[in-house]
Amino acid sequence: MTRAAILPAGPDPFLLAYWFRNFARVWSSEVDELHVLVCGQADPTAQEYIVDRALAVSNPGLSVNIRFLKQRLDHGQALGLLMDRVTADHVVFLEDDAYVRRTGEIAARFHRLENGVDVIGGPRGNASMEIIAAAETRFGEVWTASSGESGHALWPCFLFARRDVLEATDRHYGARNWTTGEMVGGLNLTARSPLSADTFGSATYQLRANKARIEVESQYRITNTNQMREWVTDAPWFHVGSLSSGYGNVLGDDAGSLSTNEYEGADWARRLSWWERFARTADGLPDHLAHYRAEIASYVERARIGRSDIDGWTQAYQGWITWQETP
Repeated sequence: MTRAAILPAGPDPFLLAYWFRNFARVWSSEVDELHVLVCGQADPTAQEYIVDRALAVSNPGLSVNIRFLKQRLDHGQALGLLMDRVTADHVVFLEDDAYVRRTGEIAARFHRLENGVDVIGGPRGNASMEIIAAAETRFGEVWTASSGESGHALWPCFLFARRDVLEATDRHYGARNWTTGEMVGGLNLTARSPLSADTFGSATYQLRANKARIEVESQYRITNTNQMREWVTDAPWFHVGSLSSGYGNVLGDDAGSLSTNEYEGADWARRLSWWERFARTADGLPDHLAHYRAEIASYVERARIGRSDIDGWTQAYQGWITWQETP
């Protein structure tokens, strides 16, 4: 049985170089294939850098496939395009801001798939209240992982599944909207008003209606430092989240554009701590990197993010990192 890692990615070359480093040093030997779709990166120099860092993780037992799209793409659409080319028996969906902390953890979940489980994933809610109520009626009480994360749906990250079980759905893996009168698949629900569910919500409801054998695990999606202290000993991985809001959005991209978007608040300090980490551990693209660093500094000043807030997040995350970050 073959195993494939599926990575829909944004355009940030330094974020991706960091992700490939974690993959290579912690768990690249636990899959047979790595499929990457980089969306929104059209600069040839940046593309060459990303390909070089991707191929550097390869080994004789690993096939690396990487493609680029010039435009940004919905997360679910990117997953669909990736899955269209995958023939492996089992897959794991990842995100480019999610990291594995211990060797053997990915292999252990694949082993469970190979021995009868259909899907393993982290629970989440993130849907209209009418949908959440219908899911509770149809499927029973909410899933709750050991971390306390809960919901009737699953994250599309650290999501392990048999490919044939996923393909028994309508293969709509993204966020979804339903208009009034439209049927919500898997829930026996006709929308009485416009409804929505976040990425992989619709697919989860269909999987559950299809009687897939599903087990839940913690996502370890960190949003505050209290969680970090509670989870750090047990967490096999973690999901930073929301880092796609950086490059090409609140940070201008390598075309030289300057972003005018600015947002304040603690969560932006958290994200900035990671964009600074990517810049600090970067190993190429000197001109792009100079622009990247200038954009980070500009954003910190414009949005009046406190230096102590950023540094606090940097220090808190450092205890979670178990791999060598630098090249």
